[in-house]
Amino acid sequence: MTSNTAKVESRPWAWDTVRGDRRKVWLTPDADVIAFSAELKAATARRVYDLGCGLGRHTIMLAEQGFDVSATDLSAKAVQYTRRWLAREKLGATLHIADITVVPFPSNYFDGVVAFNVVYHGTRDAVAGCLHEVHRAMREGGQLFVTFNSVASSDFGHGTRIDDHTFIKVGGHEDGIPHYFVDRPEIDRLLKGFTITTCDHREETVTERAVTKQAAHWIVRATKVEV
Repeated sequence: MTSNTAKVESRPWAWDTVRGDRRKVWLTPDADVIAFSAELKAATARRVYDLGCGLGRHTIMLAEQGFDVSATDLSAKAVQYTRRWLAREKLGATLHIADITVVPFPSNYFDGVVAFNVVYHGTRDAVAGCLHEVHRAMREGGQLFVTFNSVASSDFGHGTRIDDHTFIKVGGHEDGIPHYFVDRPEIDRLLKGFTITTCDHREETVTERAVTKQAAHWIVRATKVEV
């Protein structure tokens, strides 16, 4: 595998550029995450972590369900928006500004983790580091919901190439942000500290800035095991 040796820096989403119907999507909880939260509640989970909370849609949903919620995002504006939304709803959560490779919480702390459309915003090393930190912060038997970019996505191979599976977006609200794309065997390697319970491949047609493309993701649920 060849690579671009230039340093790849973390960069937050430009949330100010996400408007209209596109913004509404990021304010509405994902159906799969809602289902996952119901399973956590049935399992009497208490502490839940929303990694890469964005504008707070899942943080709010989890807090409404009575979980002790913690959340992080690299974007200060996103964290500020989430904090204001929590205040309007008279809900509480612990919020921090942090990169995906930093989980600012104790070891063996969380019963559940939601990492929706976030962990792949980095190089392979960053993705692996993120998941290592998530594993550390989860208790044994804790439940993880995580999504990955698939190599079947039409974005795969487009942008500034860092290596065979990492490309930096050019333009739009993700300008300058690296994306790491995986296949099924790579998921097994990245989640070696977990037992994978479900691994679904989803494809959908999306239109952004008048451009129609194929989005493809892996939706994974896994249980922490000690390694």
